[in-house]
Amino acid sequence: NDKFALDSHDANSPMMNIKISLPFANGDDERAKKINREIAYAALDNNEENPETAINMYVDARKSDFNSLYPDYVNVKNMGESTFWPDYNYEISGEFIPSREGLICCKINKVVFEGGPHGLESTYYVTFDSKSGKEVTLDDIFKENYNEELCSLLVDAFVKQLGVSSFDEVREMGFFEDMDLYATSNFHIDDKGITFHYNRYDIAPYAAGESVVTIGLDKLKNILK
Repeated sequence: NDKFALDSHDANSPMMNIKISLPFANGDDERAKKINREIAYAALDNNEENPETAINMYVDARKSDFNSLYPDYVNVKNMGESTFWPDYNYEISGEFIPSREGLICCKINKVVFEGGPHGLESTYYVTFDSKSGKEVTLDDIFKENYNEELCSLLVDAFVKQLGVSSFDEVREMGFFEDMDLYATSNFHIDDKGITFHYNRYDIAPYAAGESVVTIGLDKLKNILK
C-alpha cells in the first residue's frame, strides 16, 4: 500500500496510489512456483515465481509509466494553464476460494483508474491442480470436441439469464454483437457447476457491466472428463 507524487515539490501534485493484497503458495518447490507464476501473470502482468519480485516489478512498471507524464505536467504548469490531472489508482486483491475436489482456485480482483471518464474493474479466476500446481484449462476439464455442445449450453444460459426468448435478442442487447459466442477461459468450477466470467468489454460495451453465467454439472455431464 503506497503513494507516489508526480511532482514531489508540488503540494497539489497528482498522486499514484497502489494497493496490492494477494495470496501466494508457500514453499520453493515446483508446485508453488507454478502457482505463483500464474497468479503473478493474471494479477501483475508478469510471470515471476517470487511474490516479492513480482509485486516490485509491477509497482516499478506503474511508476515508470506515471513518471513519464512529468514533462507534460511541468510544461502545463509553466504555461499557467489550469488543467485537471487525475490521480492514478491501482487496487489488486485476491483470495483462494472453494473449488471442486482436487482443484485450487484463486480469484483476483483488479481496479485500475488512469484518467478518463471511469476506471476499469476486472475479475479473473485461475484454477490449479492441487497436487501438481499446473494451471487447469477448459481442455483439461472437457472431453475432445466439447466446444459445440458447451457453446450451445452457454447460448441457453445467456438467453435465460437475460430474460429473452432467443440468442438474436441477446445480440440486440449488445452482447456478442460483432463476434461469435465463445467459452471464456476465465472460469471457476465447484461442486455445483462451472461459472464463466466475462469482464467489461469482453463481449459487450462498458455499460453492460460484467457478465457471469453458471452451467450446472448435471448439464455438462456428457462432455466432462
